[in-house]
Amino acid sequence: MRLNKNILAAYRQVMGQRSEIPTTNFFTLASAAKTSGGVYVNDKLVRTLWTAVHYEAGTHPIPAWDYKDDFGVDIAADNVVIKVLSHNVVGSWEGVAKACNNSEAATGTEVWAFFADISCMTPIGDKMFVGIPFSEGVHAQAAFLLNTPRRVIKFRPPAETGQASFHNCANNNYIFYAGKDYEGTGNFVFALNVSDLQLSTFTNGVSYTPPNGITYPSTLGLNTSGNAGRITGIACTEKYAYFSYEDQNLIKVYRVDDRSGSFVRDITFTAPRNVRVEGNNLFIADVTTITKYPINTDGSLGTVAITISGLNDVGGLSVMSGDLCVLDKGDQQTIKRYNSSTGDYTGMIGETGGYATSPDVTNTKFSFKAHSGIGIPYVAHENDGSIWIGDCGNHRNLHFDADGTYLGNDNSIMYIPANYYVSAIVGDENRILVDILEFLSDPSRPMATRLTLSKNWGYHYPDTFDGHSTQKDVGLFNGVAKLSNGKTYGIGNASGGYSFLFELAPTGFRTIAGSHDQVPQFSQLWTDGDMYNFQGYEPTLSYGKWAFKQFNTVGDDENPEWDLSNFITLATIQQGPIFPKNPQDRRYKTTEDGSLMVYEIGAPSDQFYSVGFFKDGEFKAGALKSTIPNYRGPFTPFAFDRYNNVWGPGSDFVAIGSFGVFVYKGEHWKSMQTSKFFLIHQCGLPIDTIGVVQAQFLDSEMPAYGYATNILCAVPYYHASTGRGWFMINSENAHCLQSWLLEGINTINLQSITVNISGTPPPIPGLPGVDLLAGTPELFATDIHITGLTRVPVSDNAYVTTSARLNQNDMSKSSDILISVNGQGNFSNKFTLPYNSLKPNWLISGKLSLEDAFIGSEGPYMKCYIAVEDNTGKTIIRIDLYQTARIGVNGEFFGPVGPRYPNSDLIIRKSGSGALWSLTVFGITYSGTASLTDPSANINAPAKINFDLDMTVVANNGEIGIVELNYNGS
Repeated sequence: MRLNKNILAAYRQVMGQRSEIPTTNFFTLASAAKTSGGVYVNDKLVRTLWTAVHYEAGTHPIPAWDYKDDFGVDIAADNVVIKVLSHNVVGSWEGVAKACNNSEAATGTEVWAFFADISCMTPIGDKMFVGIPFSEGVHAQAAFLLNTPRRVIKFRPPAETGQASFHNCANNNYIFYAGKDYEGTGNFVFALNVSDLQLSTFTNGVSYTPPNGITYPSTLGLNTSGNAGRITGIACTEKYAYFSYEDQNLIKVYRVDDRSGSFVRDITFTAPRNVRVEGNNLFIADVTTITKYPINTDGSLGTVAITISGLNDVGGLSVMSGDLCVLDKGDQQTIKRYNSSTGDYTGMIGETGGYATSPDVTNTKFSFKAHSGIGIPYVAHENDGSIWIGDCGNHRNLHFDADGTYLGNDNSIMYIPANYYVSAIVGDENRILVDILEFLSDPSRPMATRLTLSKNWGYHYPDTFDGHSTQKDVGLFNGVAKLSNGKTYGIGNASGGYSFLFELAPTGFRTIAGSHDQVPQFSQLWTDGDMYNFQGYEPTLSYGKWAFKQFNTVGDDENPEWDLSNFITLATIQQGPIFPKNPQDRRYKTTEDGSLMVYEIGAPSDQFYSVGFFKDGEFKAGALKSTIPNYRGPFTPFAFDRYNNVWGPGSDFVAIGSFGVFVYKGEHWKSMQTSKFFLIHQCGLPIDTIGVVQAQFLDSEMPAYGYATNILCAVPYYHASTGRGWFMINSENAHCLQSWLLEGINTINLQSITVNISGTPPPIPGLPGVDLLAGTPELFATDIHITGLTRVPVSDNAYVTTSARLNQNDMSKSSDILISVNGQGNFSNKFTLPYNSLKPNWLISGKLSLEDAFIGSEGPYMKCYIAVEDNTGKTIIRIDLYQTARIGVNGEFFGPVGPRYPNSDLIIRKSGSGALWSLTVFGITYSGTASLTDPSANINAPAKINFDLDMTVVANNGEIGIVELNYNGS
């Protein structure tokens, strides 16, 4: 909905340009541009004056400022240089690489986006039901229509931790899932009704509530023995269900046709790895053998009917209509096929050995070993006899017809789950590594078709160097480079705190023996062959240094050699009062003028920068001050938020021409996630902040436009002649590899103006009208008494906190006032307006942070609302905000606007006998004209504005942050 002209004029007046103090200092723009300005002394940035403000073409005065640096200290200089950075850089989400996620849609609930690969499949009617072996915050059961496999159906409720499902099977009544609880020791089977996909109930089922997750009211086969009690396979007839326990040499049998779920018997069997049913026969797999038994009427097994031996390492089996498919891992990496009646060998799908002799990826080579996250290979039939193969090492689910012919990418499923590592090969940047997979990049193509899966380096990757924790913390590879001999070498990170050298050879991954003795952690290779390393900080010194081992040659054994005698110091960071000494990311990265970029995501307080630029070993500029302790405000576009309950903020950064892109990974930020990126010029001034936060989207939009989680890596690309670039990022549980496009990079311009500051600083202009938050104490405490604020009731469950004012463009400070509620009741917070007499014209404006305010539903209770009252307490206008992401005014609804309404601009003004209102959220404005909520209220006598959290019926938590609140009346 667009603003009407009256609201638009008011918006521009109040939220736009502030009044300027007359000045003789100006900057000029040849065309409209976004600008940032800063103060420099001896070419060092000491104060950022404004950030990312749009100006039209022409000459503009430099805004008044107080002659202090970023930390409030007087600048000891008569003359300073004001630098103005201008640009028209625009960032937009390019989308997802289809080679990494081939879902039909790029956003929404039909996207395949899970923490792990599919681990099992079973067909029911026109659907195939799948399991996922990891379930952090999600249900690990899903489905797809047989004719549209690239659209996932998530039929379980969102945002609940459920069973991690390893195996499934089905009969006409139930779909059974076997697995374990999330981060617990419970192993169990639960069932869903085929008719409605709701949890099934058995009279002898056992209720189980995992340490983390929902309650399953009726489980079968429950034990809490952890890995020792894991269920390794399940199968069912209409009457019985069979659960295999390889480590316990046991198969358990349960009765299910009578809805009892009663335990029938134990069957002793040595290491039963998997089980499957065809008709009235049970197939049992151990490591190397498949045995077929007839099922007796009491659930016991008859005498052996078939034995198939000579297998290498059975990883799964499926049988349908006479076709027995066995997934053979180890040195085979194939699907072997047998006649299920006779046991005769009928053929094979795949190439023996898989990737043992070549890393080149094809659709008929399988990798049944996962190197990132949790991967369990599987084989499964559809009802038409076609075959699905879980190629987990390539993160593919490949579909073959009954004859073994590949049915193509459009009939298969590809998504990379829980990815934490992506990088480009230095010196051959169109080769992109995503974990152990290599993709070829064609920069001329859009993101959807830019990448092609090329190689799988996992077969010879040492098991001792693998593992989720190692890969997540430091990446599988680091600093892979193509050297002068035309070969590709790299540094791998191993658990135990050391690294090693390897070659990506034509025959596969090759570890260079003994190399861990000469490769320190956090080293990286460059095209010249030099090994760059961050050496850490000397215990007695307050600086750190980057250094390199000079590359000598490639020896007769084709291994690179370095001068091991010493590291040559390349650059140092001197610890100072404004920049800490321990950068989180130890990689050596420079912008086009040679400035060394440092990202310190652990800066201890708002007295430190989180981004630093160093030149010739000296600090040159800082950006992204840390937020104050206990910060609870909105997302800060040009400060580094270390609070708001965030876990491990920040991560990777890359250089694109003259600026750096700094990733803000905000896991659990305000109980959400962030996908934000700071673009900061090498002079230290911000260019812009792009990206999204989870609060912008509804559940039905997830994974959403630009949304990623746990972003740890980025890969840059820049084409200087076109001014276009992009950076690709990983994601833990949304989209996998995606890209942000940057256009207009060649519009970046920097101009300098010398300014004398020897006199008295001019006064700082503010928003027009009366500041209702004037006098807010600069502290963070509970139970603050503020002039003009009335609280009802005053209790420990409802409190007001304050923090330093958001002035002078310092976005590292918190909301001026934070109203917090935890409990049950109606909690009202009324700000007194400067009412003296009737006001024929009035306007209220404000900036709000409302991420946690909305606990209401569209009913008579549990509301969050903003209301203006007259001098007798009658309501002039009331704006209701709902959990359903809608705005309600006098029974008229607007939206949805996003689930949590953060960073909102509010305007309410008189309009004839009613009120104009607008609420702007994420750049979208919702507005209208409302008649008096209480017809007897006096429109000309506004006296109070009320922020109310009404939880009369149901206790809950809620917050409203007020950043600015002004009143204009005449």
